[in-house]
Amino acid sequence: EISDGPGSYQSNQQCEWVIESASGVVSLFFESFNLENGYDKLYIDACTDSECNSASPLAGSPFTGTSSPGLLHAQTPYLRLRMETDISVVRDGFKLVYATTAVTDCEPDAVLSHEAGFIRDQEGNYDNGQQCSWEIQGQAGTEVTLKFLDFHTESGWDWVSVEACDAGARR
Repeated sequence: EISDGPGSYQSNQQCEWVIESASGVVSLFFESFNLENGYDKLYIDACTDSECNSASPLAGSPFTGTSSPGLLHAQTPYLRLRMETDISVVRDGFKLVYATTAVTDCEPDAVLSHEAGFIRDQEGNYDNGQQCSWEIQGQAGTEVTLKFLDFHTESGWDWVSVEACDAGARR
């Protein structure tokens, strides 16, 4: 989780975060986003090294205003976030969660064992008659937590079920 801190951010602030990904994939999801439109900005760059000597901005960067960037993906070993604010108006800022694994789409019998990650039915709307299942394997003695970042199904017709299992036995 990354944020600019509790409450409103400060005026005339410059902050930088670098996410390293051994898998070469970084996924970000903004839980909240509120910067002074046009004046306070969040730049997001894909980088080939930890110093970001060779940086390429992600599509849409810099981000400003109240429209959340939503879910972003980059195939890069490093991702740099830079927040720059002006000398006057401040807002609530941003909060995001990230994972350094690929987003797992609807796949037959997908098994996930990463510490963190994102799953989705597919990019855009799901298909009629689509059936997806994911098995999430936590480390022994740990708890698996699911957090739904975005959830829309056809009421009364489509659903998602979550089942807990011990050694393959449903409970």
